[in-house]
Amino acid sequence: MLHSLRISDGKATYCSRYVKTYKYLLEQDSCFAIVPNIASGFFGFGDIVRKSHDRGGQPRGIESNKVPKIGILPKYAMNDSELKWFRIPGFNTIHVINAWESEEDDDENILSVDNIFNLKIYASLEKVKINIKTGEVSREKISPRNLEFGTINPSYVGRQTRYAYLGLLEESPKMSAVVKIALETGREVARRFYGPNCYGGEPLFVRRDGESNINNDEDEDDGYVMNFVHDEKANESKFIILDAKSPELEITVVVKIQRRVPYGIHGLFLSK
Repeated sequence: MLHSLRISDGKATYCSRYVKTYKYLLEQDSCFAIVPNIASGFFGFGDIVRKSHDRGGQPRGIESNKVPKIGILPKYAMNDSELKWFRIPGFNTIHVINAWESEEDDDENILSVDNIFNLKIYASLEKVKINIKTGEVSREKISPRNLEFGTINPSYVGRQTRYAYLGLLEESPKMSAVVKIALETGREVARRFYGPNCYGGEPLFVRRDGESNINNDEDEDDGYVMNFVHDEKANESKFIILDAKSPELEITVVVKIQRRVPYGIHGLFLSK
C-alpha cells in the first residue's frame, strides 16, 4: 500500500494509501482535491489540516458537488482503458486498510476509514463491497468507534483479513488508545489506553517471527503492535510494544526516548 496522488484534467486528488489485491489495483477519486498552494513543497497532511483549520475546518479544494469513486484496474493491464470506476456517494477516504477478492462471487472488498475533513472529525471504519460485473456497490459500518490509522499483519495485504489495529481518535491526529477490531463482526477484541494526557500516533503491526503462516488463521495476530506515545503534561515520550494476541494488548516493552515523535507520522518496521 502506497501514498499516491491521482492527476487528471489538471487536478490532483489525494489518496494516502494505494492498494492492490491478487488480481486488481485500486485507486480512488474523492472530493478531496489538492491544490498547488497547499501541496507545493509537500509539507505533508498535517500542514494541509492545519491550513484547513485556519479556514474554519474545511481544506481548500473540496469539490462538494463531486461524487467520490473507486477505480479498479486489472493488475496486468497495459493501460488505463480497462479501468472501471464505481460511484460511492459520500465515501471520501484517505486511509485504506486492505482489499481482497471474494471467493464466493465477483465482489471486491475494501476496508477503509473515511471523511478526513477537519481537526475534530469522525472517522468511520467501513467495508465497501463492489461487484465488478454488475456494478453494485454496498457499504457497511464496521465499528461505532472514532478510529483512524489502521494497520494489519502485512502478510495479509490483498488477502481476507480477520483483524485490524486502529488508533482511537480524539483530535486529529492524536490517538488516546489502540483498538483491535474483528473485521467480520465489528467486535472489539481488545483495547489499550495510553493513560491520562497521553496520546499516540499511527500503530504498526509487526510479525513475531518472520513470515506469518497465511494458511493458519490462528497465526494472523501473532505479533506486536508498536507506537510512539507522548505525555503532554509531563512532556515525556516513549516507544511501546504491545502483544497483539493478548486479550488486553498487554504492554511488553517501554523505551523512554529523548525526543518527541510528532503525531500522525507514518512508520515502517525494518528487521535489519
